[in-house]
Amino acid sequence: MRRFAITCAVIIVVSFIFQPLAFAEPSPTRPDQTSSATIAKPESTWSAARMAAATSFDSIKPGTRSGRGAEPDAPANPGKIEPRLPTNAPQGIAPLANATPTTGKLFLHNPNTGSDGYCTASAINSGNLSQIITAAHCVHTGPNGCNDNPGSAAWMTEAEFAPLYWSGDRPYGTFQVRTLRTFDTWIADCDWDYDIAIVTTYTNENNQLLVETVGGNGISYNYPGSFDSVTFGYPGNRDGGEIPWTCEGTTNYGFPDYRPTLYCAWTGGFSGGPWFREYSNDTLLGYVNGVGSTWPGPDDGPEWIDSPYFDDKVQSIYDDAAGD
Repeated sequence: MRRFAITCAVIIVVSFIFQPLAFAEPSPTRPDQTSSATIAKPESTWSAARMAAATSFDSIKPGTRSGRGAEPDAPANPGKIEPRLPTNAPQGIAPLANATPTTGKLFLHNPNTGSDGYCTASAINSGNLSQIITAAHCVHTGPNGCNDNPGSAAWMTEAEFAPLYWSGDRPYGTFQVRTLRTFDTWIADCDWDYDIAIVTTYTNENNQLLVETVGGNGISYNYPGSFDSVTFGYPGNRDGGEIPWTCEGTTNYGFPDYRPTLYCAWTGGFSGGPWFREYSNDTLLGYVNGVGSTWPGPDDGPEWIDSPYFDDKVQSIYDDAAGD
């Protein structure tokens, strides 16, 4: 297993604040039902200092998850959404070894606590060429008490995505968020097996679409829970979460709670980061087959991180997000 840090050129860009529409807590009628919040394009901006001060939203401790995955039957009907190469990438930015511009920092504001936070997210191929995939707890608090949420269920606000963020540098610009979408089962029940979200963005400050600029990863689902994986993230215990890291290995499926689990020794901030099958160092793309969710180990000796199992629910949320 290897771990890498990556560097990129300093480029200063502007980021944005938004306010979402009001949202009524849903009552899920089926586990894969989803809901969304649409955000009006703002005019105000985050400062660089505010962005640097944002901390991980993750506070998951051992034994606090309310959901427990069930070991699926032998995978049936495996599905794939194919990746897409960028067609309008900025000139003069050289590819970085073991790094992908599709992955970056997702900045958000928690209205219940008044705190600024971040997660990891990655661009995916989609019809509108404007979507990223991340963890549900990065975009919605869940019900009262979920993940230490002190208030009622609420969508995060003031959201923006910075691909390949590096200590304040954003070489591909900043993409304001238009729509947040996740499962009602997460929103109402805090079910960690549904800790998945799809986010739709506006164009960046150069009026570029996300996937045309950085490329879009594919998605795979209904594959074995144990697979050779490459994952990227901004773990808080590595360079304060300011530099992207990567970790690779074969996932252990079934420990704990029948979830794909990878030995990376990371703490919060990696959540929402892509777990790739068939990642290519040539195209810097792969198939997202999981997203960072929790770390089962203690803060002072982190070892494992885990992901929800990607099955038919991933196709459901992808289809629901097509109109966002």
